[in-house]
Amino acid sequence: MLETDMIRFKLLFLLSVLSLPIVMRQMEESFVTISTEQSLADRDWEALNLVLQRRNHPELKYSSPDQKEYFISSAWDFELNGRAFREKGLEFWEKYPEDPRKFQWLYTAMHPRLCYVHYFLDARQGVEDLFHYDANKERITAPIDVQAEKAWVDRYSMLKAEFLTSEDTTENQKGWLRAFELEQDLQHAQFALARGLKEKLNRTLDGIIDLSNRYPTGLQAGPSDHSFMRNTPFFIAQKVLNHRSRYGVENDAITYLVSRMKESQNSEVRALAASEEYLIKLRKTTINMAFRTLDGQYVDLKKLKGKVVMIDFWEFGCLPCQLETPGMIAVYEKYHQRGLEIFGISLDDEANRAKFKSLVKKLNIPWSQNFEGKGYKNEYAVKLSIRAVPRHLIFDRSGLLIADLEGSKSRETYDAIIKAAIESN
Repeated sequence: MLETDMIRFKLLFLLSVLSLPIVMRQMEESFVTISTEQSLADRDWEALNLVLQRRNHPELKYSSPDQKEYFISSAWDFELNGRAFREKGLEFWEKYPEDPRKFQWLYTAMHPRLCYVHYFLDARQGVEDLFHYDANKERITAPIDVQAEKAWVDRYSMLKAEFLTSEDTTENQKGWLRAFELEQDLQHAQFALARGLKEKLNRTLDGIIDLSNRYPTGLQAGPSDHSFMRNTPFFIAQKVLNHRSRYGVENDAITYLVSRMKESQNSEVRALAASEEYLIKLRKTTINMAFRTLDGQYVDLKKLKGKVVMIDFWEFGCLPCQLETPGMIAVYEKYHQRGLEIFGISLDDEANRAKFKSLVKKLNIPWSQNFEGKGYKNEYAVKLSIRAVPRHLIFDRSGLLIADLEGSKSRETYDAIIKAAIESN
């Protein structure tokens, strides 16, 4: 597994474990006020809440520096606990049909960052396959418990209908359940590709637009989600556009999605459609991008034809940005004399100017930096609908966009793209 991917997995897994008690408490307060009297239902509810936090294999080292052992122990628990949480939640629902906490359970059971289940027949074999797929893109061959998976899908459709019509759930909670379902669809499509299959996402793409029209100003921040996730329809649509190959979304499906996004009642979704059209244009025509750097250099990409250019959008407080910097520096030093240029564009506010300049010096970054102090209102951040960093644009020698990379990447990823561009005639 690539180092940056492993770091990201560790952070996400640790975040899900640490945030779970807070998430459950927040959802409990939002759904219902529980009596202090310890009834049988209360005890069953408390036991259910502990399922996702179990460590099933104490003989494995959860803090092991060995990447495979850490992945196996963590992913194995995630798989077993997720399935047990769904099964025991169904028992709670059937045993206490009048208890509104059953809706809280369903909400959590569909949360893509807390409970995603692959339904492997052999969980250990399954997570071993997951590790090798993440590390080497080896196809996942572990068999799936098809009957158990189908049973959950069938049962969920009935539970969802009750959730969406109940007076015990708010409109905002109903919106988040719909959003969670769309994200689970994307995860399922990614898992299918890893098994050599392909999922049709027509219903999911339509669901994104329906969600954006139903909630034109977004949703209130949900449990365990940062406030910037408020406009969930935007972020799900952005995930599809930025990671289309991960989910197996073909170009014609992207064209269809963008055409529908342009008519969305959600203004940020419409802006995202415009940014996608802008990116399409950049792949066909030379970009009109010019800015001044902190060292006084005036950069005009049109005048850099013949060079391979990477634009690095980042900011002072972005840890993944800092973690990937050594790898980027290595690539820069390897290819700079052969025609590679890199320019950083800070998406910090003016208040962070001094801190940003100090960090650039501390990290020994050799390329020039642009700092306007406008945060995410930077001209190009707006055009590209950038809401998170790092984000990288790579242009070939003719000035055309050849890569739009969201999130931190490994040195090997950058090296492969730059090498191909440098050696291209």
